[in-house]
Amino acid sequence: ELNKAHTLEDIKAQGAALLEPVDQHMPFIEAVRLPAPAVADFAIGRTVVLPMAQRPTGTIVRAYDEQAHFLGMGRWQANGLRPAKVLPDAGTHVAARQSTEG
Repeated sequence: ELNKAHTLEDIKAQGAALLEPVDQHMPFIEAVRLPAPAVADFAIGRTVVLPMAQRPTGTIVRAYDEQAHFLGMGRWQANGLRPAKVLPDAGTHVAARQSTEG
């Protein structure tokens, strides 16, 4: 939307503050929340087996941790949810929380 566009000067001055969450533009794609142990595997590209109901093979979903941090996109396979695109900081919220708890 052009009415949300920013000038180069705005971008230079405000930088990342102007960025919108990437997942906010995908409400039509189903979201799933992963339990903490699954987040760590998802973040490094491992397929995760989840106790929740399976979706048809090939179904794409948005993956979040238990605190609703967007992790990336996953695709349902016969053996679980396989990461398709993982954000660079996926799983860092869980790792940080575990280090302060332990």
